[in-house]
Amino acid sequence: MLKKIIAAFLYGVYRMLNPLFQFQDISILTYHSISDATIDIAVMPANFEKHLALLKGKGDAFVSLAQIVTWLKHGAPLPRRAVALTFDDGYADFETAALPILEKFGAPAAMFIMSDAETSRPRLGNDLPLLTRESIERLRTNPLVAFGFHGRTHANVAKLSTEELRTEMARPDNMRYFAYPGGSYSHEAMRIAKELGYDAAFAIKPGLVTKESNPYLIQRNVIERDMRNWEVMMRVTKAFEWYSRLSRWFK
Repeated sequence: MLKKIIAAFLYGVYRMLNPLFQFQDISILTYHSISDATIDIAVMPANFEKHLALLKGKGDAFVSLAQIVTWLKHGAPLPRRAVALTFDDGYADFETAALPILEKFGAPAAMFIMSDAETSRPRLGNDLPLLTRESIERLRTNPLVAFGFHGRTHANVAKLSTEELRTEMARPDNMRYFAYPGGSYSHEAMRIAKELGYDAAFAIKPGLVTKESNPYLIQRNVIERDMRNWEVMMRVTKAFEWYSRLSRWFK
């Protein structure tokens, strides 16, 4: 409870200071399932739609993952307050529940999928349906949707040898980005991601994307089922960085 009070206070401070300081907030949000499933990684469709409405209402621009990577690596223009949306694991409800909401707001999204879904299943820890090959091919034709790779079997890359990493992370055709499964990574996995020709790789690390971000360890903020709206909104601002630093100081 104390942590939430501190977080809410810092978010309030941010909202007061932002008009004066015009902070640059570049962020990536990560969702998994958009459904009524009663697990942490499932966000109800109505809540997901509310998140997008609130982001748009406070002036955030929805941008593609490619725009953020190009800004980071080459300095291309980007709105001062920009949010990219990513989805991990390739759940089937992306097509049926998330996509109509994304289309309503004109919001691009990147979906990170595994190439061997059957072998990946035990590591996912749930039985939610995954996208079929036919669904993936349909989604590839949608201009709002991009695909990245999430490993062959959703293995913990931090525990793999170099040769195992090359097999697990081998880059499929037309996939420019890699997301470390479960957020686990190693310096060797980062090196292999670059060696294999990925333009960028993404972690599960709270915080904003800045010019100092490592292109092979780009920050993403996971959104879970029970988060309140203000907690989601806070994660796309510097207030969450302030909170994270303060939390480390107290440890």
